[in-house]
Amino acid sequence: MTEEIVIKGAEEINSNGHFKIAKLTLEQIFKNSTKATLVREVISRAEHDEAVHVFIHDPKNKLVCLVKQFRAAHILEESAFPIELVAGMIDRGESPVDAAIREALEETGLAIKNVKKLNKKPLFMCPGMTVEKTNIITAEADLSKVQQFGGAKDEGEETEILVVSFERLQGMVDHGEIKDVPSLLAISMFNNLK
Repeated sequence: MTEEIVIKGAEEINSNGHFKIAKLTLEQIFKNSTKATLVREVISRAEHDEAVHVFIHDPKNKLVCLVKQFRAAHILEESAFPIELVAGMIDRGESPVDAAIREALEETGLAIKNVKKLNKKPLFMCPGMTVEKTNIITAEADLSKVQQFGGAKDEGEETEILVVSFERLQGMVDHGEIKDVPSLLAISMFNNLK
C-alpha cells in the first residue's frame, strides 16, 4: 500500500467547454521508502462534477420509470441511446434532492415526491480517470399516465420515457439491457430497501 502521493506538477492539456483534462505528474512514495514517478490524466467537468441518478417508482402500480436518451460515448460501442434512470448534473448551489426534482421534471415531466438520497456521501463514478461523483436518489410518482417523450430541448435533449413493471426491470438487468453502473447500483440499493 502506498504511504504518500505528492503532486509534482499539474497541467491542463485540453478543455472543450464540457470537460477539462489535466495531466498530473505524481511522486508515489511506498512504505519501504522507494519512490516512483507517475504521469496520469484526470477528466473533470468544466462546470460541476456532481450528478444525481433518480430511481422513480410507483409503489401503488408497481412500476418504474426509465429513459432512453442520446449519449455520445455510447455511439462508439453499440447503441447511442442507452436505457437508464433519470440522471443529470447538479447545478451550483443546488442540493442533490433539488437536482433530482428538477431532472425528473425536465426529462419526464413528472412531479416526484418522497424524494430521498440513499448514499451519505457522493459516490465516485470512475475513480481511475475522473473526479465526477453521483448521488443515488429514490422518489415516487404516479406512473399510470406518463408522456412518451421529455427532455430539456434548450440543452439538446430528448428522452423517450419507458415505464416498466418491477419484474420487467429485473429482466432488463438480467439480460444486460441496462448497462450503466449508477443505474444498476440504484436498482440494487432500492431492492435492498424492500
